[in-house]
Amino acid sequence: TIFIETHLSELEYARDERHKGKARARRERMEKMLRRVFEAAKASQPGGDVTISSIKAVMSDMDLRCELENDRLGDAQDLQDVALGLFEQWEVAQSRSKAEDPSLTSGGALE
Repeated sequence: TIFIETHLSELEYARDERHKGKARARRERMEKMLRRVFEAAKASQPGGDVTISSIKAVMSDMDLRCELENDRLGDAQDLQDVALGLFEQWEVAQSRSKAEDPSLTSGGALE
């Protein structure tokens, strides 16, 4: 009985470690994808501020979407998740600023 319990505990531990590894890999992939999206948005702005409109423009850029998918950094669902997360940040930025298109960097929601 002790052997079976020990074996089941080891199996459960191994399963948990696999799940943690997958979650860590997804988090790292999403971080790289977000970095690329923000770098592209920043490069598209004259002052370098990342705004909601610049993010929206970058995320609708099919070339960038294809690059992200080809580099295995994100698929359509991942980009949808990013868009939803950025919408939440936009709400925070809107509540702090009266600007029509508040910056998400220079004193904005992400700092």
